[in-house]
Amino acid sequence: MDRQCAIHASASDFEQALLDLPLSEGMFRARGSYEPRAIDGLAQKYQTDCAALKNRLVNLNACVYGKVYFPTRSNNLKELGKLVGASWTAPDASGLQSLVWRHHWEETGESQYREMLVTYNREDCEALWLLAEELSKIIASADAHVNIDFADRPKQRATELGNEIHEEFQSIISNSRLGSESPM
Repeated sequence: MDRQCAIHASASDFEQALLDLPLSEGMFRARGSYEPRAIDGLAQKYQTDCAALKNRLVNLNACVYGKVYFPTRSNNLKELGKLVGASWTAPDASGLQSLVWRHHWEETGESQYREMLVTYNREDCEALWLLAEELSKIIASADAHVNIDFADRPKQRATELGNEIHEEFQSIISNSRLGSESPM
């Protein structure tokens, strides 16, 4: 099969997979805006309505950023994925590297590059799945763990002395506001 046929076969397989999806089952995890844009592009190219599929996407970036703080240097999928047990076959696996593999595959038609892309994407999907599972565990067990808090319902863990100190600070802050409102 030549390179163009492989591309068309993949898109055709995607279209058929969309038609075969039971829309009543589950959500799809996404990471950012790439997936909705890619689905839009394929839907336009193959004149397929993907609105129902896009409505089932859950952006895990929005679930993590500013809400959950993992012990990593960043919230990129590779770091979070490794934290939750994911791994990648290629030591240099990254979104940028996947573009290089795609370019080599399109230029040379060598199946090894296609296989590297498929493996990379599968491993990214597995990492997303593991991250979603970890987020579900955090939500389910947050009340039982003292080291997990939600911004909208923080736990009160201060000692009696800590509470007294907080009350004093609150009094100082309140009084300083009152003092700044009076004319000089």
